Amino acid sequence: MARLSSISSGTILALGNVYGVLSAFAVLSIVFNNVDLKTFGSISLLLTSISIFQTLFNTQSWQGILNSSREISASTLRLCLLIDAGTAVMGSLLLALCYAISPKLLSEAAVPSILLLVITNVALIPPGALIAVIRKDGRFAHQALVDITASTLKIAIAFWWLPGATTLLPLAMALVIPESLRWLGYLALSASRLTNRSQGSSIHKTASQSVLKDIYGFSVWGMLTEIIHLPTAHIDKLMVSAFLGLESLAIWDILKRCVTAVVQGTAVINQMLFPYFLRAREDFSASDLNRKCFQQCFKLGSLLLLFYGIATLTLPIWLPLAFRVDQTVWPLDRLQLIFGLFALVMTFVLGATPIHPLFLSLNHSSRNFRISLIGNLVFFISSGLLLPWLGLFGASLAILSSDVFIIAAKLRMLGKPATNAMSPIAYSSVMLECSNVINQKAVGHSKNFKDDA
Repeated sequence: MARLSSISSGTILALGNVYGVLSAFAVLSIVFNNVDLKTFGSISLLLTSISIFQTLFNTQSWQGILNSSREISASTLRLCLLIDAGTAVMGSLLLALCYAISPKLLSEAAVPSILLLVITNVALIPPGALIAVIRKDGRFAHQALVDITASTLKIAIAFWWLPGATTLLPLAMALVIPESLRWLGYLALSASRLTNRSQGSSIHKTASQSVLKDIYGFSVWGMLTEIIHLPTAHIDKLMVSAFLGLESLAIWDILKRCVTAVVQGTAVINQMLFPYFLRAREDFSASDLNRKCFQQCFKLGSLLLLFYGIATLTLPIWLPLAFRVDQTVWPLDRLQLIFGLFALVMTFVLGATPIHPLFLSLNHSSRNFRISLIGNLVFFISSGLLLPWLGLFGASLAILSSDVFIIAAKLRMLGKPATNAMSPIAYSSVMLECSNVINQKAVGHSKNFKDDA
């Protein structure tokens, strides 16, 4: 029953994630069809900067809270909530300052008051303290309900207010109001634990400080793991904007969202692989584990190839229905080629993802971090060389070059022995792989995977 509950919880959260991505996709589709490419490129640049700052100023404190061997008192949880919210507000203010210093980055339709409203999305990062309480109590269905409600509200605002809009105000409302609802929903789900006066009455100040140090000393590795994925997740858009301009950024943003939407469907598969490999390493040799991993890669890659093949062949049908593109400037056959190449790249990248949980299950923690760092360097060098020469085709190849290096480096390490104990980096990486499919009993063994919605 525990395993069934885990799968059920993962399925509910995965459906909520997919629905959230679809709601964001619907909003952007409406915006895209109401502005020119250059304006949409500016909006994309703004949203990308928000996503980057959300990653940089998300404390990931839920990881440290769930990892703590001590009982976390209500007073400590409230302190964590203040720290998380304060850090997010700092990120929001810093992003506002960046845009105040560099006004040329703004959309022509933006005014300072609307811009500040949009940037408040950084301040509305769901605090890790709230997420920890929800997950520790096993309230996954409740969390999914809050997420789905917020996404539905986002779609409703977009369809009601965005068509024909001449400023960014409707977009700001479509972003801020649902996220405010999500924040308040998480707070409501955690309220009973946060206001429990019986907990922590005997907790001394020094003890609380020690617990906070343990929580954030651990969660910093989760932050680093998130930050290490920024280049291919978001910074590629900044590179496209810098080398190719805002119109190319608008096209790349849309095509990338279409191609990577499948991640929400494949994530659950990969999240479940880590605990499987963790158990299997006790019963199978390294060669057997590698063979099982490659079997999963082949199955997943074949499925992705079929899906992406159909999507590429039918692009002239579905793309004009969702996005109105000037075909004199961006012919459909060219967009089909760009999409097809990126789809092939993602077939390799996503098809090979079972290698990552296997790598982590063998405790190659510090190596995982170093390989990712060098992979980011490969990405930046490749982008600088390929984007000016090949345009958006070069963006796909830059991502491919980075992942080829990372995957090849990990394949070389798979047969080598690793340490017996799991280090903080490995443990936080586990958290970033498995959280959506675990229940309260599994928290101590495998943790998180974050989507890009």
